[in-house]
Amino acid sequence: MSVQPKLDIKNKNIDTILVLDFGSQYTQLIARRIRESDVYSEILPWDVDIKKIEDINPKGIILSGGPESVTDLHTPRAPKIVFDLKVPILGICYGMQTLAEQMGGQVTTSEKKEFGFSELTIEDESKLFEGLSEDFHNVWMSHGDKVETLPTEFKLTASTKSAPIAAMEHSSDSIFALQFHPEVTHTEGGKLILDNFIFDICSCKPEWKLDDLITSRVEEIIKVTNGEKVLLGLSGGVDSSVTAALLSKAIGDNLICVFVDNGLLRKNEAEEVIQTFKNEMDLNLIKVDAQKIFLRHLKGIEELLKTLDNWVILNEGFDYLEKIFTFDNYEKAVAFSNDVAALAEIEDHHPLIILEWGKVTVKWWSHKINGLHKNDFICAAKTDLLAK
Repeated sequence: MSVQPKLDIKNKNIDTILVLDFGSQYTQLIARRIRESDVYSEILPWDVDIKKIEDINPKGIILSGGPESVTDLHTPRAPKIVFDLKVPILGICYGMQTLAEQMGGQVTTSEKKEFGFSELTIEDESKLFEGLSEDFHNVWMSHGDKVETLPTEFKLTASTKSAPIAAMEHSSDSIFALQFHPEVTHTEGGKLILDNFIFDICSCKPEWKLDDLITSRVEEIIKVTNGEKVLLGLSGGVDSSVTAALLSKAIGDNLICVFVDNGLLRKNEAEEVIQTFKNEMDLNLIKVDAQKIFLRHLKGIEELLKTLDNWVILNEGFDYLEKIFTFDNYEKAVAFSNDVAALAEIEDHHPLIILEWGKVTVKWWSHKINGLHKNDFICAAKTDLLAK
């Protein structure tokens, strides 16, 4: 009886989708969606040494979104090796824009930024859209630029009202691009689109499992640390918690965790972190009380308020941001409420939304500190974009 060799992410025989990161808030989500389909995905920065890309030997490459504008001269571009490898390419948002610009198309700055749902119309057949119904599809947009003119040998495959070129692909090479975000759950059929890319276009096999990554990472940590102690800043969030668990599994007592109480935690959160990581996981955890230092250096609330348009700070036992948005009818008010709800899910930060005929009241505050935090002002600004 033959024994199948264990998959290892350093083994070039394992099918891998490479995600080149241009600074998008959704980059990790792209990799997660691919891994959920049992295909390994590696994230590297867009300007990584090309040798690392060659070592991965990807079956396909995804270019992520990003906060920059390709209309600016010195912003990131896809490295030449992306095209030299002759593997399928999928550009998402900024990734689409840099593909278009680098291959001879034209990208312009939109009259207004688009953030929220948009109705997608499929204009032509595409392997990316196989299995999708012919009906309109709600997709999630987050961009300030748009492709104005298609590159030579590219065809239009989908459009929206605000982005006439919402999807495009090369007529002969496996190069595809989407202005919207298929990795976000709010995009209808987003998972199917990504699966079409990784399975039908890149011919990946669903052979990777999370345990493969854990085992490989633990082995890598043991090799890199070489018996030395490791100091880890532990916040209690997902990233540092996973890191702590992996390090503990790999190096045991050589791990020293430092948890800083900055005074902006939710009620009893500090105690919960201590209970989980020190008492239950038995980690070597040091708690630092830095509340006074952090609170003293926080930017003034009034200064942050000046950056917003017609938001007010009110108090009902705690400070919160409030703004009333008005609409012509109930349907538009409902649609806006749904967009704010989708934003809240993406940001993992949830406001109070009061829906009335032709009017929506939005209130932002941080429940964990029972007051206002910088994140509330950021979410308020993004809420304004949804109303434009």
